[in-house]
Amino acid sequence: MKKNKKSGFTLIELMVVLAIMGVLMLLLLPALASTRKQAHAIDCMNNMKQLIYAAFMYADDHDGVIPDVAPVETEKYPDLATSNYIDDEDVYLCPRDTRKPSEFGSFKTSYTAWKYTIASLLPGDTKNIFSERVLYVESDKAGVNKRGDIVRADIADDRHEGRAILAYADGHLSSVFLGGWIYPAEEPAP
Repeated sequence: MKKNKKSGFTLIELMVVLAIMGVLMLLLLPALASTRKQAHAIDCMNNMKQLIYAAFMYADDHDGVIPDVAPVETEKYPDLATSNYIDDEDVYLCPRDTRKPSEFGSFKTSYTAWKYTIASLLPGDTKNIFSERVLYVESDKAGVNKRGDIVRADIADDRHEGRAILAYADGHLSSVFLGGWIYPAEEPAP
């Protein structure tokens, strides 16, 4: 007598495999979403780092003047956007900036200078206090407000899970919760 041997899966085996795959997907999706947000924050930090390098090169060529990121119509200070130090316009935008084109100022950028900067803040001249001096921040007022008018409330901390990315005068970056951030020395504008 011959036995009928079928090859393949039964319906129950197939349902069990699909259920296991569904559970694995439910476990992995939040991790993937978190990883994507972290990747956007890293892209944003990379953009800001390129802006710092371009600003230092600009300062070396222009008597130590550290420029703003983008032009503001009411201000005649130098800026990186109209210089030749950055070729890729994507550097000026945070990947998580969701503003509409009408909400931007004279140039589409997510970054702006924090306060007025002076020639003594060049990387070679920084002292202990200047390592805490903020040069560039993410802001929804970038390209709209003058750099001296950007205040703490204008810093965008909603793009990276409550954190804001700050660029400092000595070239380093930090991602901070603004709730605990205290600017060390509010210096008057020159």
